[in-house]
Amino acid sequence: MSIEISNQSTLSIPHSLKVVGIIGGTWAILTIVGAVIAYLPGHPDFSPFNTYLSDICDTPGWPQIIWNSGTLIAVPIRYLVLVLLVLRLGGWVLENRSPLRPSSLDSIPPLEPH
Repeated sequence: MSIEISNQSTLSIPHSLKVVGIIGGTWAILTIVGAVIAYLPGHPDFSPFNTYLSDICDTPGWPQIIWNSGTLIAVPIRYLVLVLLVLRLGGWVLENRSPLRPSSLDSIPPLEPH
């Protein structure tokens, strides 16, 4: 007797979107906090109310390095969030489409040959 064991693991899109979003948000906060910590020694008058992020990332040295590397590392995370969001919304649209209501593509008449 042959027993076929299939251990397929699947990830749900909403769960993956939540995990990647949490990772991306955490990375963004760590990038900002790291750049601010590197900015503080040279600028003791720092205040979150009157200092722009562009001031921090334009400062030569470690603040600029931390900011630029953090944003470059975040790029694939942002693209992954976009892909997962499109997959999630595409699945949601397909699930909520009523079989009684025709789609906008169904109302287009077919092309007639000339």
